[in-house]
This record gives sequence, C-alpha cells and structure tokens, in this order.
Amino acid sequence: MKWLQLIALALTTGCAVETTALAPKGACEPVGGTWAGVSFSDEQANNALDFVDHASIDALLAVRGLDADAVRGLVAQRPFAGRADPLGDMVAVAGLSSKSLTVLREGTYGAWCATAPGASCCLDLGCEGAGGPIAHTRLDDADAFAVLEWANDASLEELERVCGIGPVTASAIVRARPLHNLRELERVEQLGPHQWAQLLGDDLGACTEQASVFTEWCGLAGTCECR
Repeated sequence: MKWLQLIALALTTGCAVETTALAPKGACEPVGGTWAGVSFSDEQANNALDFVDHASIDALLAVRGLDADAVRGLVAQRPFAGRADPLGDMVAVAGLSSKSLTVLREGTYGAWCATAPGASCCLDLGCEGAGGPIAHTRLDDADAFAVLEWANDASLEELERVCGIGPVTASAIVRARPLHNLRELERVEQLGPHQWAQLLGDDLGACTEQASVFTEWCGLAGTCECR
C-alpha cells in the first residue's frame, strides 16, 4: 500500500501547535528553517511535526527513508512540537536524509492534512496568524481560527445552523475540506458577500432561528477555545 494511503489509517488526534498559542497576533515562535539542505516554511514545519507526533506507526513506516529503527526512535521521543528546535531534534533522532525530509515537506500537506486526524490541525500556522481580510471585513487571529474550525469540523447540520448557510452552501463547504486558511474558504463557490456578512454576525437579516458562527458554533458546541 502506498504511503499516502497508509497515512489515512492514522487514528490519533491533536495539533502540532495549539490555536491558543497563536493569539494574540505575533505571539507564536517560527519553527520553519533548513535541515539537511531542505527548507521548511512555518506552515510546512508545523504540518510535518503534527504528522510525526500523531500518525500511526504504519503511516510513519510508509514514508520513504524512514526505516523501522528511525520510526522506533521517533515514537519513543515524540512529541517534538514545543521544543526549542523541534525539526532539528526530529532529524537528529531519526537520521533523516534530505530525500526523507523532502517527502515529509511535500507530502504531508496533501496526505496527513486531508485525513480526519490532520484536517483540523493543518492551518496556515505562520507567525502572522490566521487573521486577515475577508469579504470586505477583517478577522483577527482568534475569529479566523473559529471560522476555520467551524468550516472544517462542523457537521452538515451544524453548518446549516449558522445564518446564511443552507444545504447547498453547507455541502459546498464540506466538499472543499480541508480548508487551511481564509483564502481557501473565501473561494467556496456558494459563499458570497451576503452570506459572509450573515455568518460573521454583521447582518443577520431575516434569520430568526440562526445566528453567527460565534454564537451557533462556538457558543453551543463549546469549541473555539482560541476565542
């Protein structure tokens, strides 16, 4: 079985960087850098760390260049996230080659981040945070994480509880997952300026039984800890 398929068998959960650590804006420390000649952006490094820290042993063994001894070392020493030099420690423990690092960098985003364990973790985790302009307004880091968490994790029913989101729009959001940043969410075809105003609570309009993401998802589901 190919390593991309094996990664999908990983069943553990958790994120390399907790969303609470990224607010307020600029609070996080960058973890990107270059190891064995392979450069990682902050996002690529966080996603690779999330994979190594939480993937199943079979998924790790499926990565080209990770033999049984390297995987045993990684599992014994993880988690690496939160250390002063997490990727450096990971490379030292496993003796990772540039080829293996390249596989981790290029493959993690599309494989681990597309599975249930990784989808909600693999956001844009650069030190600029997730906030930014969206549909003629601007979200701070905490609000952006809340909206992305809702878009990635809510069920169809939970999506439709938000003002402006009907069955067609909810289905379009689910098809677009995983959504790693506001830009990707903004490109969902059914989300126009009117829907954005409603789901953010700026214009609830005729919604009598629905409210914003921050009320319907964060308030009732008890999530959005970054807020």
